[in-house]
Amino acid sequence: QRDYVLSLVFQWISLVKSAIENDEHGLMEQYHDELRRISTMNFRFRENGDPTDFASGAAELMFDYEPSVILAGSAFTKEYKPELAKALLERMNPENVLITVSDQDLDKENSPHADSETSLGASEWQTEQWYRGKYREEKIPQAVMEKWKTPEIDPRLKLPDL
Repeated sequence: QRDYVLSLVFQWISLVKSAIENDEHGLMEQYHDELRRISTMNFRFRENGDPTDFASGAAELMFDYEPSVILAGSAFTKEYKPELAKALLERMNPENVLITVSDQDLDKENSPHADSETSLGASEWQTEQWYRGKYREEKIPQAVMEKWKTPEIDPRLKLPDL
C-alpha cells in the first residue's frame, strides 16, 4: 500500500498548495486562527502531569523561548503569513523527499513488483556499521516523481469546512 499512501501524501500537499495560492476568502488564515484558539484552550485547560516530565520539558523549551514565556511559549502561535506558508510548501516536493519504509517483510521484496512503482527489488542490501541494521537505498523513478509533482487529486480529499 506504500505507493497508494505516498500518492495520497503528494495529493494532499498539492491540495493545500492550491488552497493557499487561490485563497481569495482568507480560508487558510481562518484555519490558522482556529488552530491558534485550540492551542490556547489546550494551554488554559491542560491537566497536571508528572512534575519531572514538566521540569524536563520546561528545560528543553529554554532553548526556544525567552524565560518570561517559557511555560506558555509553545501554546502561542504568531500571525498567519501566507508567503511563509507558500515557501514551506514549495519545499515539500518529490525532489526533496526522503522516504523511509519499515516493514518486517521488506527483505522478501527481492524482485520488482509489477504493481509497485517504488519497489526496492533492484537495489542491494547494505549493513549499517554501528547497529548492523540492514537497509537499502533506491532513487525514486523519474516517472513516479513527475506523477507526484502534478497529481490528480482524489475527489474524496477536501479541506475541512470551518
